[in-house]
Amino acid sequence: MKTRLATAAVAVMFSIGMAGSAAAQNHASCDNYAKNYAKQVSSGAEVLGGAAVGAIGGAILGGIINGGKGAGTGALIGGGAGGVAGAATHAQRYQDAYNYAYYNCMNQASAKPAAGGSGGSGLQPWTQPWYQYCASKYKSFNPQTGYYTAYSGQQRFCQ
Repeated sequence: MKTRLATAAVAVMFSIGMAGSAAAQNHASCDNYAKNYAKQVSSGAEVLGGAAVGAIGGAILGGIINGGKGAGTGALIGGGAGGVAGAATHAQRYQDAYNYAYYNCMNQASAKPAAGGSGGSGLQPWTQPWYQYCASKYKSFNPQTGYYTAYSGQQRFCQ
């Protein structure tokens, strides 16, 4: 009886360990995918754009207020303020894009394929047979993200 309990305990611990390693693998690949996606969505141009708009606006206001002599000072102040506002916009946009991509990836990785669904491989994502299927079906398949590039240029999750 003790041997059976010990064997059952080892089996449970092994299955928990396997589930944990799959979750860690999903997290790592989804984290990588989300970082890449967020970098594409929010490239940092917001900072430069904010600084440029702020500098132009500051120069105009400085020139109007100080009769043309304050344009340089206004441009410096406006450029700094615009750069700070642009950086805040960039940070928020990056975080929003990261969250969207990460949670979308994790939800797709944990979703079980529907039985008899059309167009799907019927394989559980992130398993060895799934990797083999996707790599053989799609030349552009990226095993780190689970996505392939369709002919339209869109990234699609392999199912």
